[in-house]
Amino acid sequence: MSVRELLQKDKIVGVVVALALFAVAGSITAFTLLSGTRHPSPTGAFMSDDDGQSFYSDTIYHFPPFEHDGKTALRAAVYSSNSGKFVGVLMRYTPETKKLLEDEYAKASRGEEPMYMVLRMIGSGQARAGTEYKLPGSGHQWSRGVPRVKAPDGSVPIMVQP
Repeated sequence: MSVRELLQKDKIVGVVVALALFAVAGSITAFTLLSGTRHPSPTGAFMSDDDGQSFYSDTIYHFPPFEHDGKTALRAAVYSSNSGKFVGVLMRYTPETKKLLEDEYAKASRGEEPMYMVLRMIGSGQARAGTEYKLPGSGHQWSRGVPRVKAPDGSVPIMVQP
């Protein structure tokens, strides 16, 4: 006997199957919507204006270094470890790259091109080549290479997205 014949012969089986499918679909929907999982923002970024001692959320369209509350703000790569969240790396653009990104953002703000072109430029090899990195804290020098991040407690650090 086929499923179709069974459902036509016994309507209660059909109703029970339909209710079970609705319950499963409702559970999946509820879990997805209520799980509290935040999706990273494609235009969000972490910044620090105190050499990595703390960080705050901002927009990726603020090209570091820039002035924030009277201090120089830098992009912060934030990580999570067993001991909590911390700034693992600070980033800034060279003056030439910063100007290039600001000009591209100005064009997009005027409507001369779509805003995604700015994001494309931020991720380009040209912008990455004009990015300098350093570890937080005094005594660390800026370099073109990304430094290795170590968690304060020795656990494996995991990068956090804004």
